[in-house]
Amino acid sequence: MHNLKNKLFYVAWVVVVIILLLVSYVFKDSRETIMAIVEPQRMAVSFLKPVEVKEIYVIPGQEVKPGDKLLRVDRPDLVMDLVKKENDLKSLLAEKKWAREDINKKLQVLEIETSTKRTKLEADIGRLKAVMEGNENLAREFGELANYRDTLNRYGSGYFQVEIDALQREKQLLNDYYLAEIRRLNSSLDEKLELFTIKGGQLEKEIAELKQEEINLMQYAKTEGTVGNVYAEINELVPPYNTVLSIYAANPSIIKAYMNELNKYPLKPGDKVQVESMNRYYSIEGEVIEVGSRIVEFPERLHIQGLVKPRGQEIFITIPAENNFLNGESVFVILE
Repeated sequence: MHNLKNKLFYVAWVVVVIILLLVSYVFKDSRETIMAIVEPQRMAVSFLKPVEVKEIYVIPGQEVKPGDKLLRVDRPDLVMDLVKKENDLKSLLAEKKWAREDINKKLQVLEIETSTKRTKLEADIGRLKAVMEGNENLAREFGELANYRDTLNRYGSGYFQVEIDALQREKQLLNDYYLAEIRRLNSSLDEKLELFTIKGGQLEKEIAELKQEEINLMQYAKTEGTVGNVYAEINELVPPYNTVLSIYAANPSIIKAYMNELNKYPLKPGDKVQVESMNRYYSIEGEVIEVGSRIVEFPERLHIQGLVKPRGQEIFITIPAENNFLNGESVFVILE
């Protein structure tokens, strides 16, 4: 009989609690309210490549501050990758230097060959001009001699002028070829240098990433928070992108609310709301930052036992970083 009374007492107590919750949900301060959860801000520690865990400095539930050691891992092939990339960059720089020197040598050879040919052509032109001038002088002095007149008619100034004009054209073609070859060689060098720059930039980026990865083998806390789960053990080989441990921010600043699909409130980004704890006397002002575009089922903790599982529209709210809410805490969002 005594046990039956105890059971009835507990049943009555549960019913009263449910009724009070229902009343608080529907009639809370005669204002419109929306159920919500303080969104846990979880930061996961993972790596881009397989790593071996060497040291773990924290345990689940431990409070950490920025700069606290979390864990140290090792990637044996990291040093080999770094050395290979640095050697590739050195080889590339050597090829770049050799390409410059090769083009410079070709330009020097071109300059010497062109200069030699130009000098010869100018000498030939000068010789022909001298011969032509000499003949003209002789013609004036011995123009009456019959035999010499025949020679002048055959090899007169017109003949030498044709030869000179031909040599002048050859000299111009030589100069045109010289300038065109300079442009071609310089253009070839520019293309090679551009290719070297692209490859060198990519190698420098990869080297920087590897050096940063080397630094990241020792992980430190970046913010104040609480260690969540530790998913690895000492000497365990962890695959890429697998979470090794997680940290929850000490001061969550995002509230995820659920507006029942049966109730529509005129909420929009920028609206001010009041965020109030369901289980204690604490509240703070927040601001709507996004109104979701889908209907989702309420989280399990917001379900009311015995009722149909509610569904609603997601509302995202931000609150000041300095607050006393806990990750995952159930709250009311009260429209102001």
